[in-house]
Amino acid sequence: MKSLRATVCILGILFSTAGLAQQTTSPTAYQPAVSSVAATQGDTPAQLRITAATQQLKSDPKKVQACNELALAFLIRARETAQSKYLNDAETALAQGLSLDANDFQLQRTQVALMLSRHQFAQAKEKARVLNRRTPDDVMTYGYLAEADIALGNYPQAETNAQWMLNLRPNNIPGLLIGARLRTLYGDTHGAIDFLNLAYSETSPTEVEELAWTANQIASIQIESGQNDAAAQTLEQAEQLFPHYPYTIENLARVHIGQHRASEAVQLWMQARSFDEDPHALYELAKAQEAAGQPEDARVTYAEFERLAGNSRRITDASRLDLILMYAGSPATAPNALKLAQQEIAARQDVWTLDAYAWALYANAKFRDADAAIQKAMAVGIQSAQIFDHAGHIAQKLNHDADASKYFALCLQSNPTSEFASDARGSVASATVVVTGEQQTSPTMVAQLADVMHDPAGNADTSKHNAASVRVETITATPVFAPVSEALLVPRPTGTEQMLRTAQALVVRSPDNAKAYADLGAAYFQHARETGDVSDYQLAEQSLTKSLDLVSADFSADAALGTMAEVCMGEHRFADALIYAQKALSLGTGDVSPFAIVGDAYADMGEYEKARVAYGRLTPRDMTLSPRAAYARDSRLSYLKFIAGDTTGAISLMKTAVTEGIEAQLPSENLAWLYYELGEYF
Repeated sequence: MKSLRATVCILGILFSTAGLAQQTTSPTAYQPAVSSVAATQGDTPAQLRITAATQQLKSDPKKVQACNELALAFLIRARETAQSKYLNDAETALAQGLSLDANDFQLQRTQVALMLSRHQFAQAKEKARVLNRRTPDDVMTYGYLAEADIALGNYPQAETNAQWMLNLRPNNIPGLLIGARLRTLYGDTHGAIDFLNLAYSETSPTEVEELAWTANQIASIQIESGQNDAAAQTLEQAEQLFPHYPYTIENLARVHIGQHRASEAVQLWMQARSFDEDPHALYELAKAQEAAGQPEDARVTYAEFERLAGNSRRITDASRLDLILMYAGSPATAPNALKLAQQEIAARQDVWTLDAYAWALYANAKFRDADAAIQKAMAVGIQSAQIFDHAGHIAQKLNHDADASKYFALCLQSNPTSEFASDARGSVASATVVVTGEQQTSPTMVAQLADVMHDPAGNADTSKHNAASVRVETITATPVFAPVSEALLVPRPTGTEQMLRTAQALVVRSPDNAKAYADLGAAYFQHARETGDVSDYQLAEQSLTKSLDLVSADFSADAALGTMAEVCMGEHRFADALIYAQKALSLGTGDVSPFAIVGDAYADMGEYEKARVAYGRLTPRDMTLSPRAAYARDSRLSYLKFIAGDTTGAISLMKTAVTEGIEAQLPSENLAWLYYELGEYF
């Protein structure tokens, strides 16, 4: 079954230094740092953001950025509560912002997030592709493309986009979260947990919902692997972080099912049903009621599920697949299952839709077509007891007894505590494995099957029966993210982090020091460039605004205005960047560097001649440029040459800019960006 119902997984991307999980082979090692914010939780992170953005709009109803922040806050609130009504609030905030600036990049990007939240995957992908072509260095756009491709079953494309995220910003949380999803789909659960642990460690301790979300993804992997005790520990920590989280409650219900505590699972699903509008919760409740020996209650719940899932306004992707599986369970409704499955498979071909389609074909005695569909799902590499069990039944109908035994064995190995493992125990009659291309009976496999078949609680020690020892032929997944060095994925302190700590300490000591706030804003801005954390842009803007509040009209405001212009460029607010850069120039300090931002803003708005003129002002008469100033000029003029079609000239000038940047001892992130731009020219 799906580990977590589809939703945008990369909404919250703040950083922290807390850690969560060890690998599931050591479940007692879980020692997450529980934030004091969580322990005394009042308003949630999303509610705080909603309040802040609303206050900004009251002060300035035409502030486009506040509209975007409000929309994002409502999207996060929808995930916090599993309530779709907040998506409508997000749409309203976006409409207000787009009425002020229809071309604002951030608003359009948040539109994509809204589409993903509503499962409009094809539309989201198309809009994200347009934004990606417009701004090919935006990490989140690659993330939204990957999210859409995962939902549609375009896994190679999703992997490419996820790889770009990690190449552009190693350790960025959205890239790690999406990488974890892909690794799970490819059957690399240990690698997935590695990524999730790293994402957790980078998340701010104040972002309790984001931490709980990541913990739930770890727990879901543990549940799907039959490690219910470890999952229970993970979920206990998630509950401490963010109490009454819908996903924690639902995952804990799944744990109880795996532990054969169905009555407790029923209570949890009933609790989940009280706030979760998705009919999927009803379907899970009905299954739990069946397992708890409550057939009449289950019949009533199934009927209510069918009614809601048949409502076009209430049905979701997860509940569509549930409805297909439910219909496939009865010969009377099997034709309905196939009709629905054919509609779904025409829209997307992810592993779960392929599995439901295969099972609907199986229910309608189309066994060869069912086999083709289930083989396509398994070829991705996913280790799912549900999919392996379905594959075993399909193989039996085709008289492929060796394949059937193999798939039932894989079902038992992947999750010996699941309902599908129980079915596999009752279905397998003999154990055969594939060894060097020949069918043979394996005593080891038979022993393993005997363990799990005679242990209804699923307590057999499956660690003794790994794929190597029993020589079960498993589907080999293509290595994921190979181009990224493992060293790049290891968090380590940077000079920017030291600069941040120093600036923060200075602000505490001198709260009226405008330069201290300007330096803090510059540090946050550089950290945002290095990590892709958009919240650092907001922190930078807050610090710079404070600096300008303290001193805004003399020469000392020059640095704050220039950095504010750079922050606006980082957020793709090009018109605002132009205003701040021009304000910096108007101070008359003699510093010509703001002309670089003026040129950048014009270039990104497509006004290349104005950009050329601005860049030309970076070379004052009778002045020899410093290496840093020369790099700033030449790197930008190189881009204009490239836009104009002079690729050879662009490459030559960018190589010069790289040399100048090295001589100027630029931060490594800036040099990496120069090399990236140079690579784009070839």
